[in-house]
Order: sequence, then C-alpha cells, then structure tokens
Amino acid sequence: MEKDVPGLSRTVLHQIYNNVQSIQDFITSISSPSASPSTTLPGSLKNENDAPWITFLQSTMVCCMDDLQTAHTRTPVISLGASAIITTSQSEVVDRVIRRCIKSHVRKHVLCQGFRNATGENNAAAYGLMGDIERTFPNTMVKYVKSSLWSRLLRFIGDDVMFFLLCYRSVFVALPNGCYLQVSGPSMADISVATATSEVSAPLHFKGSKKRKHRNKEIAAIKRTKTIGIQDDDTAADNLPKKKTRNRRFRRRKPLDKNHSRPPEHDSAMMDVDNETKETTTVALAPPALVETVKTNDSVVSRKEISRPQPRSASNVTLPRDRIFYSRATHGVKGNVLCGLPRIHILNRYRLQELRKFKTPSNTPTQLPPISLNTVLAYIFPRQFALDNIFDHKVSQFGNDAIPDYTVRPLFEEKNKMSWRLKKPLDLVRQLIKLYAGCNIQALYDKHCPIPGDVFGATPLQQRDYLKWSVSFFQVSNFVKAIVKNVLPCAFFGSQHNENVISSVIDRIVRLRRFENMKLSQVLNGFKILDCEWLQPSKLKLNQQVPLSDYQKRYELLQEFLYWLFDGLVIPLLKTSFYATETTTWRNRVVYFRSDVWKMCCAPVFKNLSASLFKKMGQSELRRLVSDAQLSFSRVRLLPKRNGVRPIINLRRKFYQEDVKKLGQPPSHRGRRRHLPPQPTYKPDQFALSINYILQNAFQVLSYEKNNNGNLRRGSVLGLTDIYTKLKTFATALRTQYPSKLPQLYFVKVDITRAFDTINQDKLLQILEDVFTDDDYFIIKYVLASFHTGKYSKSFVKRAFPGSVNIHFPQIAHDMAKGLRRTVVADQVVYPRVDKEEVWHLIEEHISAHIVKVGRQLYRQISGIPQGSVLSSLLCSLYYAHLEQSALSFTSTDNDGLLLHYVDDFLYMTTNRDKANQFLEVMMAGIPDYGVHISMDKTLTNFDAAVGNFTIRSIHGDDFPWCGHLVNTTNLGVRADYSRMTGHQFRESLTVEYGSHPGHVFRRRVLSYIKPKAHALFFDTSLAGTGTLRSGRLDDGRMTVLLNVYQNLKMCSMRFHMYLKQLRNVRDGGNGTRDKFLLGTIYAVIRLMAMFINSRTRTVTAKMMACECRIECKEVTWLGVHAFYTTLRIKQTEYAAILQELKRGVESDEFIPYRKGLRDVVSHQSNSVFEDMLY
Repeated sequence: MEKDVPGLSRTVLHQIYNNVQSIQDFITSISSPSASPSTTLPGSLKNENDAPWITFLQSTMVCCMDDLQTAHTRTPVISLGASAIITTSQSEVVDRVIRRCIKSHVRKHVLCQGFRNATGENNAAAYGLMGDIERTFPNTMVKYVKSSLWSRLLRFIGDDVMFFLLCYRSVFVALPNGCYLQVSGPSMADISVATATSEVSAPLHFKGSKKRKHRNKEIAAIKRTKTIGIQDDDTAADNLPKKKTRNRRFRRRKPLDKNHSRPPEHDSAMMDVDNETKETTTVALAPPALVETVKTNDSVVSRKEISRPQPRSASNVTLPRDRIFYSRATHGVKGNVLCGLPRIHILNRYRLQELRKFKTPSNTPTQLPPISLNTVLAYIFPRQFALDNIFDHKVSQFGNDAIPDYTVRPLFEEKNKMSWRLKKPLDLVRQLIKLYAGCNIQALYDKHCPIPGDVFGATPLQQRDYLKWSVSFFQVSNFVKAIVKNVLPCAFFGSQHNENVISSVIDRIVRLRRFENMKLSQVLNGFKILDCEWLQPSKLKLNQQVPLSDYQKRYELLQEFLYWLFDGLVIPLLKTSFYATETTTWRNRVVYFRSDVWKMCCAPVFKNLSASLFKKMGQSELRRLVSDAQLSFSRVRLLPKRNGVRPIINLRRKFYQEDVKKLGQPPSHRGRRRHLPPQPTYKPDQFALSINYILQNAFQVLSYEKNNNGNLRRGSVLGLTDIYTKLKTFATALRTQYPSKLPQLYFVKVDITRAFDTINQDKLLQILEDVFTDDDYFIIKYVLASFHTGKYSKSFVKRAFPGSVNIHFPQIAHDMAKGLRRTVVADQVVYPRVDKEEVWHLIEEHISAHIVKVGRQLYRQISGIPQGSVLSSLLCSLYYAHLEQSALSFTSTDNDGLLLHYVDDFLYMTTNRDKANQFLEVMMAGIPDYGVHISMDKTLTNFDAAVGNFTIRSIHGDDFPWCGHLVNTTNLGVRADYSRMTGHQFRESLTVEYGSHPGHVFRRRVLSYIKPKAHALFFDTSLAGTGTLRSGRLDDGRMTVLLNVYQNLKMCSMRFHMYLKQLRNVRDGGNGTRDKFLLGTIYAVIRLMAMFINSRTRTVTAKMMACECRIECKEVTWLGVHAFYTTLRIKQTEYAAILQELKRGVESDEFIPYRKGLRDVVSHQSNSVFEDMLY
C-alpha cells in the first residue's frame, strides 16, 4: 500500500466514526499512562530507516464508533519497556477473531464474511484449529492481515491487543489518492448513511416567525464556539451552564399568540443557521459485537435508548408527489375515463356503500366489514388509532425507502372508545362526506380544464405537436382548489388566512419541476393553528392560556390532517384526472394533460407501434415464453417532444416472479364482482425485482469483454474519457506527421434514424455469440464511500472478472484507487459466479422474447432492443462497432481519419476528402443488413457536398457541433456546446430542493454545477496545440482551455442566480450573513474549479495521454470573479454588496499582468451564446 497524503481523506472516516487515529497513535494511547510521549513506543517500532514500516504505522487508520468500552471489551494496556506476550502466530490470532465473530453471530464483520459454522457436510471446507468453522468463499482480507507486515506488528503489541484490534475496531489501510481500504471491522456496507452527514454553514432563512429569545447569554456563548461532543468523561457535560429550577409543581407559561404556527421546541419555518466554524456531532451506530453506554451528567444511558426511534418532524416528511407521474387512465363501468379520486379511495368506497347498501354475499369466503365514519376518520388521523403512518414509519438505515401509500389500508379493528379530541373532527368528517357526495367533479373538470377543440385534427402522426393539447398550470391549480373548496368544510381551516395558505401551497405543488419535492413544514409555514376551533378542547375558553402539552397535541392533529389533505386528496386527484410528464422540449418542466385527452392522443401512436415494432401475442405463445422466463413484462410510456412523441419502455418497474408465471394463465372472469372496490393485496417489497436489476450481472460481463477487447470497441465512445483518449491519440499522430501546421480536416456527422428500434435482433445475437472469452465469471461487489461538497454518499458497485483469474481484492482496490479521490473502499467478499451460458440465455430472452404490455394487451417486441434497458447503450455500441468493421473498414486505413460514434451519432473526421465523401455516400444509401438509415435533416458537414440531388447542410465556421460538444476543425480543440440551453430550456433545467436546510443544499448544488464539464478533455492545452497566437496574446491551446473554464463558471453563475431566485421568501439572517454566505459560495466555486483542473489533469488516463495544462491559478480566479460579476451585475438591486466585493476583485492590482491576456476570453464575441439565455 502506498503512503497517503496526511489528512487528505480522513474527513470521510470522521463522518462515520467518532474516534479515528493511526495505528501508531493507537499504540501510544494504550501504552502505560506514566510513559512520556517520546518513549512510549519501543525503539525498534520507530525505526525511521524502514520507510514501508513507518508508512504502515502512520497511514493505517484505527476507527471505532465511540471512545467508551464495556468491561468485557476493555483494551489491554501495554506497559512501557515490557515485552509483548506472544503465544500464537498472526494466522492463529486471525482465526480466533473469525471464530469469535461467527460464534457471536456478528456476520457483518469484514474478516468473517465467507465463513460460517461447520455443517459437517463438507469436511474439505473445515477451517481453523478446532474445525468448527468452514469456509464458503475465499476472503482475501484474511490473507492480507496474515501478511508479514501484520506479523511484525504482532511482535510489538502481543496477542491480546492484536485480537482486540481486529475484532473490535475497524481498520483501514491507505491507498493512492487519499483513498482507504477496509480490512477489519463491521463492513461499511452496513453503516447508516443518516449518521454520516455534515451540514455546511448556510446563513439563509425562510420568512416565518421570529426566533425565540429564551436562551441565556452563557448558552449563546457556547453555541458560538463549538458543539460539545460525546466524550469519555463528564467534562463536556460539566461545561454546560446549570439551569436553576424551582421546586414547584406547575410553572407559568406565556400564553400563545394566534400568530404562532409552531410549537416552541420545533420551529421549522426558520432555516437552520450554522456558524462557519461550527462542528456537527453525529452519534453513529455501535458495532454489533459491542453494547456500549454513554455517560451523561446525571446517569448512564444505554445507546439503545439514545437511538430509540422518534416521530418524524414536519421538516422530514415529504409529500409523495412522485405518484402523479405517468399514471394510467382510470375507467368506469361503461369504459369511460374517470376524473376525480380513484375508485378505491375511502370516500368513493364509502359513497358506493351508501348508494348500494353494499353487503358481501354469504357464499364469499372473505367477509368484509362495512366502512363507518370512524373508518374514514382513521384514514385522516391514523396516529390516533395506532395505525401505520408517515410520522412513525420506520426508515431504512440507507435512507432510500419509498413513501408508503395509504390509499387503501389493511383491515383494522376500530376502537370502541374514541378520544375526546376527535369528537369535533368526526362532525367535520360527516360534513365532508355529505359535501363530497354532492360535488359534481366532472362539471368542475370540464369548466376549469376544457377539452381542446382540435384534438382530432388531420395533422400527420409524425408532425403533431402534443404540447398544444396540454393543460396550463393555472387551469390545473384552479380545478384542484375548486374541489378542495367544495369538498372540505371551511371549519377545517378556521380562517380565510389559512385557506389562502393552502391555496398557495396547491399552486406551488402543481408548478414544481419533475424532481422537486415539498416538505410538510412548507405546508405548515404561515398556517395559524389557533384559528382552528376543532383543535381546541371544548372546556377551554377563547382567550385562556394554552398549556404546552395541549398545543403540541393540536400541532400533531394538524400535521396529520394536512398530510392527508395532500396525500389522500390533492395528489390522488391529480393522479386520476391528469397525465403528468416531462418533455424533451422543456426538460424538467412538468406538463399536464387531461386523462381522456391523453388517451386519445396515444391511441394512434400505440396502434402504429403495434404494427411496426410489436406483435400481438396469443395465449399459446405467451405460455410457451413464460414457462421458463426469468424476466417479466414492461410497460411503454410516451414522452412528448417538439414534433410527435418518443416511446420509453420502463424496465425499472419491480415485479414478483410468481406474477410472471400468471401471464400464461387465461384471464379469470369474476362476473359482477369486477365492479366492486378492489381489496388490497400486500407483498413484501424486498422480494420484488426489476428487469434492469436482473440484467446487472450480464451488463458487467459485457462491459468487461468490451473494455478488454479493442475489436469490440472500435470507434465506440460511452463517455468523455473515451472521447478524450481517441481524439488525443489522433491529434498527436497528426501533429507528429505534420509538425508545422495541421492539414485541412473534413468533418461529417450523421444520425441513425430510430437506432434502438431498427437493430436486427438476429444479427445482434450472432455478434454476441463471439463476445464471451471465458466459460464463467466472478461478479465482485464492493462499496465506495465518499464525502464531497458537504454530502456523504455511498454506492454499491459490481465488476466482472474471469472465473479463471485468482482475485486478490487489495490489489484490485490499489489499482482502482488511482482513478478515485478521497474514497473509502470496502470489499463485500462473497462474489456470485455466473456461467457464460446463463448470461447468454438471459440476454437472448431480453432481446428476442421481450414482452411489452400496452393497455391490457401483451405484445412481443419483434424489432430492435428495449430503449430503457440497462444494456441498450452497450448493445448498441457493440452492434455499430461490428458495422464499422464490416461496412466502414475504409475509415480505419492509412491512419488519416478518426471515426467516433456515441450510440447512434456518428462523427467522421479525415484529411482525405474522398474518404469523407465515400463515408457520406455509404451512410446515406443505408446498410440494410444492419437496418441502418440516417436522418437527412441531421446530417452535417464542414464542406460543400451533395449526394445525388440532395445537398448536404454544411457549416463553415471553426466549431463543429457533435453530441453536446464543439470540435474545432482547425486544431481539434474541444469546447462545450451551450446553444441548446437557450430560452426557457435553461431555466427549466433546474431542480430546487426545499427542505429544512436549503442553504446547505444550495451550496452543494452550486458546487456540483461545474463538475460535469470538469474533465481533461476540456483542460488539456496540448489537445488544441500551441498553434498561432491570437491577436498576439493567447495560443490556440490556452485560448480553448481558458474559454472552457470561463464558460463553465459563467453557466454556474447563471444557475447560482436562478436557484437563489427560486427559493421564495428568502431573507437576510442579519448583519449581512446572507451576503457573506453567498460571497463565500462564489469563492468556493472558484477554488473547486482550480482543484478540478489540478486533479483532472493528473489522473492515470491524463498522464497516459501526456496531458498538460498551461494555465495559472490566478487566471482561473480572475475569470471566476469576472464571470459572477458580469452575470450578477444585471441584477444589481439583489446583489449590491456582493457586486462591490466582486468589482474590487476584478479591478485588483493583483491581476494586472493577466487582464490584458484574458481580454479575448471574456469578450462578447467569444461568449455570444449566453445572450439568448433567460435567467
């Protein structure tokens, strides 16, 4: 293992563990307390002449969740000068650790993974001295900690300390680039993400109630310094100011004002404000083998009691807005499309029961109890009936649980005695049911969202503009507010002010972008609790003082009601009445269609797809396909674009394996019962799998073969790194051949029409037969944990290796770390082994037996491959690489050209004009064997060309557009193409997070905006070469890179303003803290850009490509300050103080030597693309 840069990535470990120290410090801490620091370690242990040994001691980290230890896990103490007690070898110590963890049922320990208690069935797998443990899979971490380096450590610390270190501590060894590999302790895969979060200072506030001034000066002084952490002794608790208490039973409380909208102990209307130097304390989870305790001032509290789940606060409750997207139309008994609430909604079921006087027939095996008013009340206030609810719902330790759907609840027993607090709400629910029964939802639907008059126009299918048939935000919002006004009794809100608050929230939730969410705290913001008389006890007078406990109970009931208002009324109303989707035109902007209108729009499209792309399946064919099927069916949705729609197949939808077998069964007819409200069937979600998840192993195997076989890649590129390596190699070869000046280059760009849908399935399967080089493969699994821009992230990664290779994960992690930075790697040890035939049959089923469900009919895809598949881009790349080898082989001869293709977008550049014309002719004629036909409208050249009677569109500038990039036709420099971001598209590309810490999220988002374009492709000055000087100032290479840096920062500054503008009701926290925070964020962006330039040009790939970056840090700083100054200057009234600081930076004497040379970079001519952007 290589030496790590001190302190470089320890922030990741410190976010997870409370105690992090090197092995050297660990040995020092457990040595005799009377020893001096200089003599604590034995002299041979501090041998400075042995560099690898010193590096191991200083860079290997020992971590634990807390400093405190119980008696049975007390660390042995090393006495100064005494020899370590060694009775066993290092191998035997490790075996003891494995045995202890297995016998203690600590299966998540890194060293015991791949081992289990002996079953006696396989004597060859017996492991250890006693033979009571057997190995099921090789654990390379065990081999590593048995190496000579660890044996040498054993001679100094002894058996007991080594056993304690490996068994009860998490150990990490250093890797290159500040990375670490976990070799012992509870696996990082099982560490909670929630405990590893650090908040960045964010002095921004939402306008709301003022802060409570109940803290005394002593506490305020401590809060300004540092947060007190959990320590071994009681010194931290002793530093807290003692609160004087009076010995009396009741305390006077200040009466609550009607303007209070929060309970005193939780004011989520105010955005969290952190000091720049404040540290956030996180209480992490304890290792499974340890039962630790934490001492406080008065008593010893169990860690289990500390981690007792508490109800979610309003700021942690997210409204389930995702459910409104891509909904299918709900049909009535007569086949008509319904609007309003779904048929299974509790209000519809209650109304249906009253209309039909519903009684279950006596011969029905399941007797369903009738729905009463208490049942409806329990749906609105589930916490009061001890039912599952969003506030008490358990969250997974990984924090990625879906929000539960409470539209239909399982059967529950109603309480005989109802709480007295629900008597008033019960009367309101009775009124609600009467109002809902008399509400004409269809009339309100037609009034506020009328059907467009030209839906059945004669426009050809391929040229229809579906967006003109959409419904505006204003219409959708008015319809929802009309339903709420007609259905809910006014007494639920209590005042006109509260009604206005809810109306504004409905407006906002309708206008949110695709990936934006809303918290319950935002709904409560401004809502006056004391206006709601139904929350007040009947014995309490109007102006009587409200006890705190009573106010908290009111707040709890109000939270439940408002959550049901949106989760149980507004969101189901939107889901049933409208089809909500994003578009290719407006990106993240949500577009609403009436459900019946969208059905009429989709009918001819699905009919056309069924005729060309899919084949209707009969029952016999369906039974034959699903008899041994591993994959389920998928659904098709249509994505509107400028002219027409794009079919998208959803392969991420989870399914159950038993449901696949039911596809081949004939449909059951239940007679008249099909019109009754359906009853819920509950299945554990952990057994549900998606098609893309099942295809993961096949994807890893194909990726391995593609990366290790150059013939499978050819000109295929799947990312910026592939583009950079191929383009840099071509540019270097040309400059070697033409050292003085590059010859004229001819560019041709073509786009294949419907690339995924026109792939020949038989041809693709024939190509894949020759891809596999091994009989079986290991799928290694590991975890990557990192901490960037104030956010902790953890990802589970898979990679395929041949089954014949002897896998040693420490070496794999060492090589992998060369392409990572500040990341912790943890091996998951047990790898699945997949057979080549198994992978082949899975891919074959996915391609040739892909079942799609359109409406209620099942179809088989007979042409092309599924576009939403995890394999689609990779299969397309392999397919067109084979086409390149067979039909376009002339492009790779004589080394005078380069062919690149990103999925279906081809770019050919060459010094030979005849080859450019030949490539153009071949592609325009089509290649029938591969189903290739190009789009004439998207074909582009940089020279005059014509094929037959058709003249090719040409561009005569230096910048040639391709796949979001601009390739310079004279020097091969690459810049980002921002022309697609003009108009409203730029504004709609944002995703704003409204949460309890919007300032923290704002900084993290702004810092992330520059990352996508931070690559060696844009920072390599040698790619464009030195060339000629531009106006006597900058050569081509420096001009290209500096312009990339400036435009990236320019885009970031525009997003900076737009994001801040979207945070409504933002005010200054006082003393100019908002301006200081925003100015600090700007300079943080500039520093991050400089860091990216430094790191991206020193990666393994960059060094292999001889990357060089001839720009200075001060140039980057001045360009960043100038980019933000010129952007924010247009909005002078909003950033007056910030502009003064930025102006001083732009005009600073420090940058005088650079300003003249950077004149061309910031000129209007070089940045004219930003004129049409609205921000």
